Amino acid sequence: MTLRGPSQARWYKRLFWEAGLVRVTVMPLPVPDGTSAVGRKVAGGFGLLLAIRHEDGPAPFAPGDFTASWCELEPWQVRAGVTELRKAGVMELAGKHGPMNLYLPGSVAGEQRRVA
Repeated sequence: MTLRGPSQARWYKRLFWEAGLVRVTVMPLPVPDGTSAVGRKVAGGFGLLLAIRHEDGPAPFAPGDFTASWCELEPWQVRAGVTELRKAGVMELAGKHGPMNLYLPGSVAGEQRRVA
């Protein structure tokens, strides 16, 4: 499988972070009590992606091969997790880039950050 430049850059930065070669501050997204294990894993993957990206603003997070591998889940599980997190206000649809949805932390995550 060949990765495009942006995906490759994110995977390399994750690798360097996991190896302790670069510092990345991951802001965990607050998930409500009762969130499924899949929802928690998707929230963790989304939070890590936001921390590792070089740019601010909405992030693409489509339930395809990249996101499924990133979260160590199947694409259908990512889709279910994103749906659960959107309903809970943890993730918010912020727009589209072509057919791909772009997300930001939702109002629940924003409220938690302001309180902290």
